[in-house]
Amino acid sequence: MIKQKILIIDDNKADIVLIRDLFDEAGINREILWAESSKQGLEIAKKENPEVIFLDTLMPEMGGFEACEELRNCGFKKIHVVMMSGALGMDNEVLAKKYGANSFCLKNPESILSAMMSFLVEKEKGKDLGKSLNILLVEDNAGDRILFRDALLETGIKHDLIECDSVSQAIIKVQTEKPDIIFMDIMLPVINGADYVESMKEDPQLNSTPVIFLTGIVEGSRKKQLNVGGRQFLALGKPVSIVNLIESIDEALNKR
Repeated sequence: MIKQKILIIDDNKADIVLIRDLFDEAGINREILWAESSKQGLEIAKKENPEVIFLDTLMPEMGGFEACEELRNCGFKKIHVVMMSGALGMDNEVLAKKYGANSFCLKNPESILSAMMSFLVEKEKGKDLGKSLNILLVEDNAGDRILFRDALLETGIKHDLIECDSVSQAIIKVQTEKPDIIFMDIMLPVINGADYVESMKEDPQLNSTPVIFLTGIVEGSRKKQLNVGGRQFLALGKPVSIVNLIESIDEALNKR
């Protein structure tokens, strides 16, 4: 599978590094490209055809608005362009739309992540999966189940959520509901999630079901890989972020 790309066009190298690290910290699984001028950015965009461009409004020689207009005039209509500015103002938002940008955000971490998340959510809503995904959540903490449920709704992914609070319940639900993806808490009573998932490899049918672990051990929005029974599984920190849910579900479905 070809990895999608994000292009950051900004003449401030420190801001490029900040945005790149921000996306990495959030677990956004995209190749990050960057350019320090509009001209260089346009050349990269035409060559690499990124999925999303974050474009600063104030750039030397060719400004961000002009660069956006040039990109659209060259026929790149499907690239999602987010204009960025360090100053809030209705003029910037209006100009962003006028010159062909999809959205506008302030150049701060919260606004940039929000703009990226909005794009990902709209992208998921536009997908035709053919059916709702059967998602099994195995989590003994009622509060964490509510947070997961709310985050899943916010992703825009069509789904049916099946909830269990123990492995004993999950064993029954896995057989009767045939989930497309399982989100499994590690620290569960009686039988922990990792031990159950390791036992699943004995059943060829269950062995092919994607499993994503949930844990409080992973700090903040970080994702990590866990080795369970000689296999690598994705683990998401709790509470699960909307971005991580979207990314992990996409990854799981693409591996099937």
